[in-house]
Amino acid sequence: MDAEAALYLQAYEDKRYKEDNDFYSYEEFAQALEKNYKHTWDWLVTRFYDKVDIAMFTTGFGDGMYPSFWGLVENGEPACLVTDFLIMD
Repeated sequence: MDAEAALYLQAYEDKRYKEDNDFYSYEEFAQALEKNYKHTWDWLVTRFYDKVDIAMFTTGFGDGMYPSFWGLVENGEPACLVTDFLIMD
């Protein structure tokens, strides 16, 4: 995610946590991810509460953390997202 999305999501989670201290935003995302479930993985591309765009996915039986890189066009807008699953030496 970009810095703007991170700030928005943190503020959203802080607000919701004050309303309900059992709230964690990952539960909302987990429910949304499940709608696109395929054996060992799921994905989600959405506009979160009409504020920020989110693209996320699980990695099946992977170790859980992989570097991702945005490719940008000349004006700085995102054109692609590439995730390195560290499968090549």
